Amino acid sequence: LSDPNTKKILYKNDKILLSSEILDDNITIVSNNLATKFISQKSGWRVDFNNIKYIANNSKLLQELNITDGKFTLFKNKNDKYIRFKATIVYPYKILLRGEKPTDKYFIKGKIYKEKLFIAINNQLHITIKDDVKIKLNNAPLNIYALLDAITNFKKNKNKNKNTLKINVEAKKSYIYLAKNKKILYDTLTLHYINKILTAQLFHAKGSAFLQLKDEEFRLYGESFDDKFMNKLFSRSDFSNGSLDFSLNGKLNDYKGVIHIKKTTIKKYVVLNNILAFINTIPSLVTFSLPGYNKNGLYVKEAIVQFKSKKSIFNIKNIYLNSKEMKIIGKGTVDLNKKKMNIKLTLKSDLGSSLAKVPVLGYILLGEDSLSTALKISGDIKNPTVSSLLAKDIIVAPINIIKRVLTLPYKYIYEAFDSNTSKKKK
Repeated sequence: LSDPNTKKILYKNDKILLSSEILDDNITIVSNNLATKFISQKSGWRVDFNNIKYIANNSKLLQELNITDGKFTLFKNKNDKYIRFKATIVYPYKILLRGEKPTDKYFIKGKIYKEKLFIAINNQLHITIKDDVKIKLNNAPLNIYALLDAITNFKKNKNKNKNTLKINVEAKKSYIYLAKNKKILYDTLTLHYINKILTAQLFHAKGSAFLQLKDEEFRLYGESFDDKFMNKLFSRSDFSNGSLDFSLNGKLNDYKGVIHIKKTTIKKYVVLNNILAFINTIPSLVTFSLPGYNKNGLYVKEAIVQFKSKKSIFNIKNIYLNSKEMKIIGKGTVDLNKKKMNIKLTLKSDLGSSLAKVPVLGYILLGEDSLSTALKISGDIKNPTVSSLLAKDIIVAPINIIKRVLTLPYKYIYEAFDSNTSKKKK
């Protein structure tokens, strides 16, 4: 069995057993070896491949396309100018989603007309193939990692072919799936694959992003994405207003990047929530406490994360958060494979600095020092544990407060005496 246009062999074997039946104008041919039935009659003809694997075992083309599981029907009605087909297959690349989950089950229907192929998959993805491949999606989520894997695999299998594969994708009003509760929203998305180079442009509201992938090296940058975009991208988060910029480059499994968020109110973010909940339980960190955070959120002037990722392990070189209430700097690691994190942060509070200037009260609570502390965030990504790296200070803090209360009168007597002595010397 071969394709008359490409001469590609669909099936090849030394011999095959067929059983046939001819009754008037009706012809039926059955192959149990291939789980295949051919029927020809006045109204048209039909071929049923009830199990693709029997053909795929001896078909290099189907193996290259990774189509080895499912069933396929090819048919033509008498008055049709084209050949129709339909199929149900299990495909190893979960490019599309059913509901919110990637699926490997594909329901396909289409037609062949004048060397042009029209395909509809799961009523979401519409493909036209002739000299190149044109794909259109409308309100259909896309699993980007699966799509890249499929293109990469197909590209490897086409290396020996002189023809250059060209793919054009146009999509509207949907999202790119990254993981559960993690997606990239878009109003329009265009993707082009030509001369072994993949380029893509994405637009959402006022935000835009650009991607280029060549020989497993990629560049990705974006700017001016809004709070709706951020809330879908960062799972378990709630941002109000603000904007997001980002830049990433490197190989797919080894890259570096920077994320920059500006002028936003963080109403909910699991790591920040846990930090502030921990702070509220520690007496020495009282001036870091933000009683209104859960209700009003934390306004952030800017937040920057600089990182390097290799095989889903993120080495975070720099964390910086700047707000009126506090500043946070730090670094650490996040392992997406084990779903664990280990980050160290230093917190500095402007509230502490202001309180230190208040006579008597500032001295009693803070002493002569400005307020800062170090924290460790570790454990499960979904709900990390926060602990202090300054355990001694926490234990000693109440004692120091009592000490400063008792010594306060002597402090002012000493300062007054020192001031008078200085005047006499002058």
